[in-house]
Formats: sequence, C-alpha cells, structure tokens
Amino acid sequence: MVQISDDCYVELQWWLDNLGRVNGQDIRPRPLAGLFDSVIECDASDTGVGAVILVEAAALGTSTLVAALLAAAAGQATRRAVQRRARQGIELMKALPDYLLSASSTLRELFGIWTFVSDLAPRLSGGRHRVQMDNLGCVFIMGGVVPPFAVGGKEWGEFVSGGSPNPDLQRLAVQILDLQIQYAFSLVFEWVPRDLNVRADYLSHASELRHHHYCLRGEHFDYLDGRWGPHTIDRFATIETRQPLQPPHAGRFCSPFFHPDAEWTDALTIPWGGENNWVFPPLHLVGEAVTHIRASGTSATLIAPYAPWAPWWDVLQRGRSWAPDISHVEPLGAPASALVIPAGDASLFRNVRHMIAVRFPGRT
Repeated sequence: MVQISDDCYVELQWWLDNLGRVNGQDIRPRPLAGLFDSVIECDASDTGVGAVILVEAAALGTSTLVAALLAAAAGQATRRAVQRRARQGIELMKALPDYLLSASSTLRELFGIWTFVSDLAPRLSGGRHRVQMDNLGCVFIMGGVVPPFAVGGKEWGEFVSGGSPNPDLQRLAVQILDLQIQYAFSLVFEWVPRDLNVRADYLSHASELRHHHYCLRGEHFDYLDGRWGPHTIDRFATIETRQPLQPPHAGRFCSPFFHPDAEWTDALTIPWGGENNWVFPPLHLVGEAVTHIRASGTSATLIAPYAPWAPWWDVLQRGRSWAPDISHVEPLGAPASALVIPAGDASLFRNVRHMIAVRFPGRT
C-alpha cells in the first residue's frame, strides 16, 4: 500500500494541468539561440541579494520589457530615454531575511532570483529572458545551461537537470516555474564565471549600505505640503521613506533601486515637468537635482542642508542672494530635530548646522 499525501495530490494535479504544454516542444532545443527580451544577472552575498536587468542593443526594438517600461513611464519618458535606461540596466537589491543569513549559498541565490522575478513578473510578461548566475547548483536546479566541465564534457540536452531533493530549494524552483506560467514568460538559466557577474555581486553587498534611509519628519512635511502643496510625487525615496502624499497622488515615488510600487528607478533619467515635485536627494546629488528641476521648468520643494561649503552650493545662492528662480527658503532646524536619521547615516550630517526647504515655483 502506498499512502498518497496532500503534497503528492498537488503534484499530480500540476502534471495533469500542465503536461500538455510539452506537446510540440523540441526534444533537443537550443536554449541560447535567438534574441532575449532581457538579460538578468543575479548574485547573493552573506547579507543580501542583487541583480541587474538589462536589454541588449539588438533587442531594444522588440523587447517586451522595453514595452512594459514605456507603459509604466506613463508619458514621463520618451521611447529613446526608456531604451537608454533599459540598455544601461535597472538595478535591484535586497537584504536577506534573518532566517537565510546562515543558509547555503545555493539557497540564498535561488531565493534572490525568486524574489526579483516575483517583483518583475508583470514586466516580464510575454517575453523570453536570460538569467545569468555564477552558482552551478542554482543553474542545475532550474534546468539551465552549465559548462561542459561540470557535466563530464557533455553539451546541454545530453544530461538531465532540473529540481532538487532539498525541499527548500525545490519549493523555490517550483515557485519560479509557477510565476512563468502565471505571467506567460520564460526564463533560460545560464552559468557564467564569477568575474562576469561583478555588477550583481556588488549589488548583493549594497544591502549592507543605507541608501536614502533618512527623510524629513512627518510634521515638517505636513507643514510644507500645506504651504506649497499638494505635492504630486516623491522623487528620491524608498518604500519605507516615501512621504504621505495626498490623494490622488498617495504612494507615488521614484526609487534608487527597482521596486514594483515605484513609478521609476533613478529619477534623474526622466523629466519632471507637469508635477509639483518633492525632492530630498542624497546629499551628493543636490546639485544635479537642482539642475534637473531647472531643466524641467517644473515646480518643486527641495530639502537640503544649509551648506555654503558644499561644491553644489552655488546652484542655490549667488553671493549673498538666493538664485532668482527661488521664491522662498524655509529654515527647518538642526538635522537631529528635522529628520529621521538611522544611526548609520548620522555621520553624513555631522557638519550640518541646519536644514532648509527651498521652493522653486517653476515657469509661469
């Protein structure tokens, strides 16, 4: 007698529903042939996971990812700007959850590609995407292309791969496959040497840093939003630090790294016209942000340190006078009282006596 478990019934039902998808498929396909709608490079460190998704030049005109990004830009960016952004690559990074900090590298890396594909899935829909990883175990588990030296000199298709006897790895592999079925896209996994995966490796360590994790305190934002608002989009934020904009603009923000709720990644690559922008950039980007406000001819509230010693200060003040396109400057007090600052970011403000809000009314 063989006892059929609930998990076994689920597995049998999956095959009943999906076995027909094998019909008509090549027995010996060439997985790396042709153009891909995107290339995803992924890696994991001891503390985080990182990835880059990009579109190669030859595929820019037909890529489903470019089409999805253009739709998401909602008129804020031209096709050329979207294609340029896709070719440069969109960066993703996340810290590992505590329960995976001591896990195997294979489990950490498979978790990484699963979490990124989960976030990206709607934008991957309808496409064929190449996933490059430097972990042989992950590529084997996902039925991908591995080098001949790892399989006794055999070529892809001459050996069996796919799945894992480890239940945690198998669960992630099935979830990645289910996402492909749900959103109608396909992933082709490929092993690459570590020295060809350096950008994703860097991003996997970037979770150890703190990006845009400081923000203006809520009471100061409410005051400025009441005076110069309503603001319509937060240009430099994360899901944790975005400001509570008023409806119908609630939740709108641009992120330094990809997030499925963000309108765009890297706000400086799109125009800001037609919006009342909330702008609190990283300190080293204040000059670029002001230049972008002026180039867009848009209204904006800029949060910045009062820092006459900073290299970007002359974009705000000419001699003792504020630049002519600035209508108001509001003092906000010392950083410790004006901002929410994580301990790791406190040193960024050690030379700052007080913060200011600078109002650009835009062109009339």
